[in-house]
Amino acid sequence: LYRIQHSYDVVSPRLMTQCEFQGNISIVYDGSGYVRSLNHDTGEVKELLVQQDVIAMEFIQLNESLCLATKSGEIIQYSFSDETFEVVGIVSDGIEAMKWSPDQELVVFVTK
Repeated sequence: LYRIQHSYDVVSPRLMTQCEFQGNISIVYDGSGYVRSLNHDTGEVKELLVQQDVIAMEFIQLNESLCLATKSGEIIQYSFSDETFEVVGIVSDGIEAMKWSPDQELVVFVTK
C-alpha cells in the first residue's frame, strides 16, 4: 500500500485487491467513496464506481468481476466485461466483514 500511495498522487488506498487475469492491475478503495483501477504498466488510473462505506472487496476470477461489501449491508458486483455494477444481495443487519475461500467457492459474511 505504501508503494501504491506514493506512485499515484490521486490515490490513497484503504483496501486493495489484485486482478489476477487482467494484467498488472490493482483495484483500490480510498475510503472517500471511490473505487479505482490502477494499471501499473501504463500508470493509468480509472474510476470504476463511487460507493460509500466499502468494508471488503475481492476480484472474482470465475467471471472476472469485483465483489464489494458495504457496512450498510449491500453486496455489489462490478463486471469488467461491460463496466456495469449491480446490487446482488442485501444483508439487512449490515456487514462487518467479508472473506472468500482461496478457491472462491464460498464466501463468509460477519453481520452486525
